Amino acid sequence: MLTRRSTQPGRAAERCVLTVERWGVAALCYGGASGPLLEPWARPVGCMFRLLRFFAVGPPPPFQFANSLCNITSGNLSTEWQKWKTAFNIYYEACELSNKNKKTQVNILLHIVGEKCREVAAQFNEQWNTVDELLKKFDDFFIPKKNLAVERHKFFKRDQRELESAEQYVFELNKMAVQCEFKDLRDDLVCSRLICGIRDIALSERLLREPDMMLEKAIEICRLAEMSRMQARNIKENQEYDVSGAQSVNNYKSLCRKQIAIKIGSRLHFAT
Repeated sequence: MLTRRSTQPGRAAERCVLTVERWGVAALCYGGASGPLLEPWARPVGCMFRLLRFFAVGPPPPFQFANSLCNITSGNLSTEWQKWKTAFNIYYEACELSNKNKKTQVNILLHIVGEKCREVAAQFNEQWNTVDELLKKFDDFFIPKKNLAVERHKFFKRDQRELESAEQYVFELNKMAVQCEFKDLRDDLVCSRLICGIRDIALSERLLREPDMMLEKAIEICRLAEMSRMQARNIKENQEYDVSGAQSVNNYKSLCRKQIAIKIGSRLHFAT
């Protein structure tokens, strides 16, 4: 790492590049009174490495969708769009795009989002000036208006499915609760739905007997019950295997005794 200014820019530049290849961008800096500063000759190289760092985190692929009204208004498309937007937000933060001017940010988004979404953006009546405004426009286009009454009805009718663990059930309930906009009541209602919708009736009754049941405690009780049930099943299977194995040994011994008896009987017959 460089620790002082060099009086020979050519040689220092050569040393800097060699050091960068080994240690990374930090080698372009030296300690100054106000912190790490770039050598004047190293500033173009520093810009190059900042550019490389910018592209080190790959952007998400362009968002693709079928040009049909049915597909645009489907729940699957809105889910895929939300996933893409999450990936873009991660890319936005990782590459520090907030440090760029707003117009550049918008152009980067339009470039990454793909040709089909650019065609959609061209249809927007109102203009946008920031990334957030443009993303909001795409949200309005790809995410259909939800009916809270319908979403909450689906939530309260959602029961635990066969072969679905309690934790998986709670995970699905939490996803549905987000769409229901329960706000501060979310954990309480998820807990109530878990108690009422779980398949194990005895476990449900046990949870109902607990006063002031909280979601975390309910999940822990369900997890322990499932583990105990699984361990009991394994013990039973091992016992059945041991019994069947012992029965096989007894059958084999019995067969051997019969064969010995037959042989002895045959010898006695010929002897007489």
